[in-house]
Amino acid sequence: NNICIDACSGNNCASQSKKCTTNSSHGYTCYGCTSDAACPNDQRCDTITSACVALCPSACEGNMICTVTGSHKATCSCESDANCPAGRTCDTATKQCVAADCGSWLTANGYGAAKDMETLKTAVASNVTEIGLLENFTITEDINLNGKKLYQANKYSGSAECKALPRVTLNIASSVKSGGGGFEDMTLNLKTEKSSVKFFTDSVGFKNVTMNYTTDNWANLFDVTGGTVNFDGTNTIKASTNADANYGTLDFKDNSKVNVSGSLTISGNPGMGMSFEASSITVANTGKFTYRAGGDHNIIELNKGSKAIFNGPVDIQPGKGNPYYASAFNVFRVWNSTLALNGSGNIINGRGIFDVSVDKTNSQKATFDIKGSTTINLADASSSSGRHVFDIDHGNYYDPKLFIVNIDAPVTVKGLKAYSGQYEISQADYLFYVLDATINVNSTITAGEGIVYNLRGIFNIGSSGYLNGISKYKMDTSGGTNYQSGAKIKLSGVCKKATKNQSFSGSSQKYYHLEATSANNLGSPFTGGC
Repeated sequence: NNICIDACSGNNCASQSKKCTTNSSHGYTCYGCTSDAACPNDQRCDTITSACVALCPSACEGNMICTVTGSHKATCSCESDANCPAGRTCDTATKQCVAADCGSWLTANGYGAAKDMETLKTAVASNVTEIGLLENFTITEDINLNGKKLYQANKYSGSAECKALPRVTLNIASSVKSGGGGFEDMTLNLKTEKSSVKFFTDSVGFKNVTMNYTTDNWANLFDVTGGTVNFDGTNTIKASTNADANYGTLDFKDNSKVNVSGSLTISGNPGMGMSFEASSITVANTGKFTYRAGGDHNIIELNKGSKAIFNGPVDIQPGKGNPYYASAFNVFRVWNSTLALNGSGNIINGRGIFDVSVDKTNSQKATFDIKGSTTINLADASSSSGRHVFDIDHGNYYDPKLFIVNIDAPVTVKGLKAYSGQYEISQADYLFYVLDATINVNSTITAGEGIVYNLRGIFNIGSSGYLNGISKYKMDTSGGTNYQSGAKIKLSGVCKKATKNQSFSGSSQKYYHLEATSANNLGSPFTGGC
C-alpha cells in the first residue's frame, strides 16, 4: 500500500504470549510474557513486570511449603504451625493451614485472650492494650488490669471464629484496679463472699456495661481516690442486697472525677448512695442520670468542695428502700460544694430534696443553681415529720453569702400541703426553710401550698420571680429581703405583684398569710394585682 507500518504489526509475538519491540533494522524482537503460556512450567508470568518468575516459594504465603504440581501450578502445604501465617494453624491430616481458634487469632494479631483467671493474668502481664473475653469466668483474686481494656471477643470481626462466639459474662468476686483500663459491651456480675471488698478503686471506663451488684457483706462498688471514672454509651448499675442499707457504695474522694457522656441508670434495691469528697460528677449535655434504686438517706452527697454539674437531665425517682427509709430523705446533700442542674426536663422525687449546708470554720461556699426546668414530686412522710424542698437550715449566724441558691428556670413542686397544727417547725411542709443563706428567685416556682420560711437570710425575688402558690410566708427581716418590680407571690390563692423595688431589713419577723383569725395576718408584701 506504499506506506510505512510498525514492524510489530502482524507478527507472531502475540501468539507466543510475548510482548514485541522493534529494532533499528526494520525488524522486531519478541520478549517477556503476557500470560503464563510464555513461561516454563515451573514459572508464572508477572504481568506487572512482564517477566516470568519462579512459582515457588512466592506462590505461598508466609512459611508454607511450596511444591510445583503441574503446568504453572503450585500447591502450598504445611507440616507444623510454624509454616502457617498469623492467626492460622496447621491441620496435619490435610497439611493445610486452617483458621485458628479465636484465642490463637487474638494473640497472633496483637491482642490478649482470656477464658479464665490464669489466661487473664497472662494477658494483663503482656504488652497488649486490648483483651478479648472468650468464655464466662470469675475474677477470684485482686488484680490490676494495668490499663488494659476488656471486650467481647466477638468484637474482632477479622476472625470468623471470634465473630461467631456468643456474648459472655464476667463475674467479679474481688477488687479490681483498672489503671485507666475498662470494660465495653458486657455484663459484669459483682458478688463476693468476703467482707469489705472494694470492687473498683481507681481510674476505669465503662461503655455499654450492665453491672449486677449483689452483696450482703457491705462491699463497696466504687471506692475511688484520685481517679477518673468514665461512663460512655448506655450503662446500668443494678443493686440487690439483703443488707438494711447500702448507703455510700459509690464513694469518690480526693479529686476523683466521674464523667457521664451517655446514660447512667442506677436501679435495684435498696439504695445506692453516691458520696463525693473534694471530687466531682459531670453529666454532659449528651448524657442523662437516672436513679430507680431504693430510697436512702442521701442519694448524692457532696462535701469538701465537691461539684455535681448536670448538663443533661436528671431523673431521680427512688423506690422503697431499707426498712428505715420509705423514700429518699435527702436526694441531694450539698455541704461546702456546688450543685448545678443545667439540663431541662429534670424529675426528682423524695421526702426531702435539697439539703444545702456550709461549714463556717473554713469559709467555703455552698452554691446551688437550677438553670433547667425541674419537676419535684414529694413522697409521703410520716405524720410526725414534714417534707422540705429547699432545706438550708444548718446556719449558726453564718454569713448568708456563703449559702447561695439561684433559681433561673421553672420549678414545679407537687405534693406540698398547708399546715395548721401545733409543731410547725418540725411537721410542716416547707418550700423553703432558710437559715443564714441567700436565695435568688428569677423564675416561676409553682408549689400550690406549703410554707416559705426565711430566718436571717437574704431572700431576693427578681422581676421574673414568681412564688406561684404557697400557704404562708414567714420572713425575718434581719437578713434582708428584696423584691424587684414585677415580682409576684400567690399566697393562699391570692396573687399580688410588686409595683416597685422593695427592700426590708431589721430585726422583726413578718408573717404573711391570709388566715382571718391570725393576729399576724399581714396579707401579702405586695399591693399590686397580678
